[in-house]
Amino acid sequence: MLDYLEITEQTFTLERNGVAILRGTPDSVRVYQHRKTVAVFERKFGYKQVTSADANLQLRAYLVLVARTYPAERYFGCLTQPRISSKPQIVRYTLDEIFQAEDEIFQIYDACFAENAERHASNEACEHCTAKALCPEFAQWTSAVVKARHLPVAQWTDAQMDLFLSRRSILEKFLNDTLEQIKQIKAANPERLPGWKLKPGNEVRTVRSSIFCSMAAI
Repeated sequence: MLDYLEITEQTFTLERNGVAILRGTPDSVRVYQHRKTVAVFERKFGYKQVTSADANLQLRAYLVLVARTYPAERYFGCLTQPRISSKPQIVRYTLDEIFQAEDEIFQIYDACFAENAERHASNEACEHCTAKALCPEFAQWTSAVVKARHLPVAQWTDAQMDLFLSRRSILEKFLNDTLEQIKQIKAANPERLPGWKLKPGNEVRTVRSSIFCSMAAI
């Protein structure tokens, strides 16, 4: 018999004065009531190395969210990346550290929604934002890469190359996301963009198991 309560993919909410500040859905949570301990598990299946558990802001936020629902004395965050390593990363939070992290979330929220709040573009801040095409800060942030394009790459300084490499992924994502939206607009209204047409994508081919059998017999 399990000595813990396990919750899978449940959405938790952090509220202040009746207003939802933050929502999140950790992969799973284990509540060890008799040990006064709660563990939050987050699994990443990509090939890109994510921020370690002790500095991972997503895991930190999940711990704060879960703590509101399941009070305890000790909290553990467990981060795993099975495609990279079989060894989990574990971080421990005391109750005081949970309160400190919660206060940081409130401070960030207040700063974001303050009157005339400044925006600062970065890979982390802009990765999931859907307003990049309208954002002057994003345009200014990416213009530093565009300015170097008039020079052959061989004449770029190390600083210019580093700048390009550090911002390449977010620029590629912006271009791909924009292209997909244009495709959807064209598909919904074929009369738009008369000089362009959508082409059918590559067909997905499947191999039947009988072929594998015949190949194995050869």
